Amino acid sequence: MRRLVAQRDSLLNQSGLNRQAIFDVADLPAEISNQLKAESGQLILIGHGGRLLWERVQAAGLSSSDPIDDFTIDTIQHWFANFLPGKRYQILYPGDPPIGLQALGKLAGWHQPSPFMVGIDNEWGSWFAYRAVVLADTNFQPTLAVDRVRPCNCCPSKDCVINCPAGALDDAEFSLNKCLAYRKLPDAKCHFTCLARVSCPVGSEHRYSAEQLHHTYSISLRYIRQNLAMVKSGHPRQPRQAKTTPHITMDFKRGRNSAGRYLTWRLLTILPTWFLTIMFMSVAMARRAVAVIIGIATRLSVIPRTIGFNINRCRTNGITRTVRRVSRNHCTGAQAAK
Repeated sequence: MRRLVAQRDSLLNQSGLNRQAIFDVADLPAEISNQLKAESGQLILIGHGGRLLWERVQAAGLSSSDPIDDFTIDTIQHWFANFLPGKRYQILYPGDPPIGLQALGKLAGWHQPSPFMVGIDNEWGSWFAYRAVVLADTNFQPTLAVDRVRPCNCCPSKDCVINCPAGALDDAEFSLNKCLAYRKLPDAKCHFTCLARVSCPVGSEHRYSAEQLHHTYSISLRYIRQNLAMVKSGHPRQPRQAKTTPHITMDFKRGRNSAGRYLTWRLLTILPTWFLTIMFMSVAMARRAVAVIIGIATRLSVIPRTIGFNINRCRTNGITRTVRRVSRNHCTGAQAAK
């Protein structure tokens, strides 16, 4: 068991995925286990805290639209392939997770609510995020929830409330409408950051770099602008498609590899096309062979030349038509000889 924990911690921590929580599916609250539709196995919650993950992603040189998600998936695949061979697993997130990430964060003790609506705890402040949720048939020792108090309860300065230029924290509850309206402005100061979040003193030593903040908030700004454009044009924005990894996922409900089902489906759709193509090619080749044989027989005077001439001229029109023309021309040639 200790070896498994060491394997889990070493690769993931070195990759910047330095927060992990293990839950036995059987011990999860009913509202969560029912959404998972799984009766056994373990649920692995993986997150990151601080700047290390972004540094690893930058070092990997990924240029995709979601480099953090892609790096996370690659790391999990490598982890299972090298340290947990033979273990079945399904990556529920990145993608469209069946359960809320903050609900799992609360079970792990990671999440405490903050005025600016980002989870916060005493160690990392708000500078952590949920990076993956994996359903697996592993046998790790389940982790205990981190017991920490909400740091906002003892914060006297309320810097986040004072420094929010949108005034979204002025009331007792966070105003999403004020936040979105301000970020849509062309001269807004929160296009690629959140001044309320940055001003929070809790866990400030783990604050993201300016480059990472720009990447993170540019994604949300893009969705805000897309949604605004869709509303103006009268076309609602389509929901984001979930990321899929068919080559590594496992359907726990049916106990079958999804990649095998995908390949089977592809074969069933491709094979009939191949069969029909081969069949038509065989018919064409047979017609060609008959024409060639008749042509050779004509040259050898096995059959009258009048027959051979007409056959050679009509062989591309099909076997049935060729035989009919041959019979007719043979009778015509016999009458002329008389």
